[in-house]
Amino acid sequence: LLATYGATVGFSATGDTTVEDLIAGTINIANVYSGDPRIQTEDLVTLEDPEGLFLAPNVVPLVNADVADSIADVINAVQAKLTPEGLVAMNVESTVDQMSSGDIATKWLTDNDLLG
Repeated sequence: LLATYGATVGFSATGDTTVEDLIAGTINIANVYSGDPRIQTEDLVTLEDPEGLFLAPNVVPLVNADVADSIADVINAVQAKLTPEGLVAMNVESTVDQMSSGDIATKWLTDNDLLG
């Protein structure tokens, strides 16, 4: 952080409690999964990383090679609409609202005009 952004920070190996420690004020900055629902539920602020210091975890579709060609258009349509904010919202629906994965998927597909 110092070399890239000129920020001097300490290090605390918080592991599984990183977000809890951030909320409690034990730490002031953290590198967490961009789809973590607590970003929304705890009103955390996400920072831009214009220098690309932190590698972004990306959702990558994986399919069986035998069916890849036949479903490529469907996968590409979903991939084009999927955003980090959408992933956070779906994770909130799952962990906080306790919606089923089927209901979450149906809602997301409908909201994004992908369910005919």
